[in-house]
Amino acid sequence: MFEWRTPEPEKPVLDTGYLARLGGHLGAVVLDELMADGLIELTDRLTRLDELAAAGNIDAIARLGHDLVGMAGHLGLTRLSAAAAELNRAARDGAADQAVAIVAEIRGLGADSVDAMRQYLDGISGG
Repeated sequence: MFEWRTPEPEKPVLDTGYLARLGGHLGAVVLDELMADGLIELTDRLTRLDELAAAGNIDAIARLGHDLVGMAGHLGLTRLSAAAAELNRAARDGAADQAVAIVAEIRGLGADSVDAMRQYLDGISGG
């Protein structure tokens, strides 16, 4: 039986420490490109998630939730990744009502994540 676990509020929306370590491995230019491309991809996937929820396509929601777990994690979006893991689990378990509720939670976390990424990108570009 599915039971929703609220993402830990003490986790940052965007883990800048993780990004600093990642940038140390990849280099600043590659990290900047990764984040800029990730921002575009994230907004596309969040839009798609809303479409799937409106259509009630629980199987596709599970797949997209799984994709969001990894994508958000790689971008340092810790809270979004945790919520997407819950979404994937609820959808896989067939808990459609809970999955739809989590999509609403992800909508808010997604907006916060997009804002944090934009601020990060503005900060590294000086602008």
